[in-house]
Amino acid sequence: MKGILLVILIIAGMAVFFRAYAPEETLQNNLGQMLIIGFEGKEATPEVRSLIEGIRPGGVLLLSRNIESKEQTKKLIEDLQKVSLEATGLKLFVAVDQEGGIISRLPFAEHTSQSDLQDYDQALLVGAKRAEDLQEVGVNMNLAPVLDSLGLGDFLFPRSFKKNYVQSLEIAEGLILGQQQENIIAVPKHFPGYGAIASNPEENEIPSVSHTPDVLIFASLFHKLQLPFVMVSHVVYEDMDSNTALPFSAKGIEFLRQELGDSILVMSDDILSPAFLKKFSYEEIGANAIKAGVNVMIAAGYPDANIVLEFYEELAQEVRKDKELASLVKKSAERIIEVKKEMLR
Repeated sequence: MKGILLVILIIAGMAVFFRAYAPEETLQNNLGQMLIIGFEGKEATPEVRSLIEGIRPGGVLLLSRNIESKEQTKKLIEDLQKVSLEATGLKLFVAVDQEGGIISRLPFAEHTSQSDLQDYDQALLVGAKRAEDLQEVGVNMNLAPVLDSLGLGDFLFPRSFKKNYVQSLEIAEGLILGQQQENIIAVPKHFPGYGAIASNPEENEIPSVSHTPDVLIFASLFHKLQLPFVMVSHVVYEDMDSNTALPFSAKGIEFLRQELGDSILVMSDDILSPAFLKKFSYEEIGANAIKAGVNVMIAAGYPDANIVLEFYEELAQEVRKDKELASLVKKSAERIIEVKKEMLR
């Protein structure tokens, strides 16, 4: 009889434990899926493994600090995917900026600059070759192409197509389709554009421009190709929302969805940029972006990767306290997981 009573007590205790633990684990899994994180080093060290296990991110962003050779990069990605699968049962988005030209994180992968592409057919071939090279080492997401409508003095002009709307649209379509054929997820950027901005806004103050750029190239591509992700610019567009940078602007994200479609997953650029960190706390950055409608936040932690975990922990505390925030996190995570199951093979 005593033995039966002991078993009942143990089972009851386990039930209490799991009821208390399950919501926390769910929060951890959901919030983590909204983050694409950066980290230091070229190996999956115990520290990096612990970071992946603790945050359970939806993806990782590889920068030059993580890349040495083809063989090293492939081993790093394999190790990171193994950690993620063991922790969450889900693969990571493994993202790079392989735009071509001056922004090509993988020196051993195809890197023709956007301005050197002349037509749809060439872009299709380049996109396919680039995707093959990315796939070979395990990268599955390319944060490109750059679709901003730019002038000669704009800081992003050297990275653009440097062509008119019709030519740029054809080349962008070919480049994206070439990558899609090889199962690379292309993430066009930076909606609605960094036009009329002379210096990198991530390094200085949050820029403000009076008028929202023309978004026709974005709208045309997204309606034709049904792309899952778009990256937004970190700019205040005064005619849209006079005081709020786009990732924190509900009006701005609503405008984006009107132009590109309701099913789009909205991705920030590096949400931990110096310009944002000068003005906002970690919890303000994360909570304001989520409430505005951002679904995926890049937290690159460059040049200091230590801030990534600090950002996650403070944002997690905010989500625990705010039911509305928790609900939005859950909805984004569900959509992200749907895309993963559909697109990550």
